[in-house]
Amino acid sequence: MSIQEPFCTSTSFTRLALRLLLIIATVVPSLPAQPLGGAAEAEYQVGERGPAGGVVFLMSADEAGRRRYVEAAPEDIKGFVDPDTAAELAQEYRGAGFSDWRLPTYRELNEMYTHRDLIGGLSADWYWSSSREPAYGVRYQHLGHGSQGYSRYELFNYRVRLVREFSSSTADP
Repeated sequence: MSIQEPFCTSTSFTRLALRLLLIIATVVPSLPAQPLGGAAEAEYQVGERGPAGGVVFLMSADEAGRRRYVEAAPEDIKGFVDPDTAAELAQEYRGAGFSDWRLPTYRELNEMYTHRDLIGGLSADWYWSSSREPAYGVRYQHLGHGSQGYSRYELFNYRVRLVREFSSSTADP
């Protein structure tokens, strides 16, 4: 009667464990880091295309460290309009299936001027913002030379480029 060798000796088990550790150590660093419980959040940089096809021109982080982005619509809408019509167009716009488009604030409009070459398609002309000052009226900016102004009279017709704000976790429509 012969004595059979055990299937796994302590030496063979140690070798097997070391091989597995070596395989894991070489494979795991190449895997993308993901938060527990879900897929990794997309991160965007200024100048990249956002989820709605526009260019991201502004980014920040909130108190919790979540990144917030603002993207410009891929093109101007409807030529020259007064500020009330601009606001109505923003409410109706559904670019790329998103319904959260709006007029930019005057600060965002100034950032668009700063990044006009990255955004592309902006005319060297006046554009409306959403910012209103009771004593002065609606703010606007020339995206060719950067001058800003106010209009108490809604007789002027300027261009409109909408924006939308999103975070990595709210990029989908």
